[in-house]
Amino acid sequence: MLLLLMTGKDPNRSRKLGSCLSEALKLVLLIGVVFMTFGPSYSYSLIRMLYGRKWSDGEASTALQYYCFYVIVLAMNG
Repeated sequence: MLLLLMTGKDPNRSRKLGSCLSEALKLVLLIGVVFMTFGPSYSYSLIRMLYGRKWSDGEASTALQYYCFYVIVLAMNG
């Protein structure tokens, strides 16, 4: 679909391309909001289940919490 839009055969390609990019931005923001919403809350539990007490009681869960906020910033910036 995107390849067809870039070839120039469609007369309304700029409108369709803008619509596709808008939908892609919405999807990326939705994924980022999910990470931002549930990531910080469950980062300690996730690290505890995967790696045990050694990693969960240290700074790893805090780093993962900040990373979840960082994902939404990257998603918006592209």
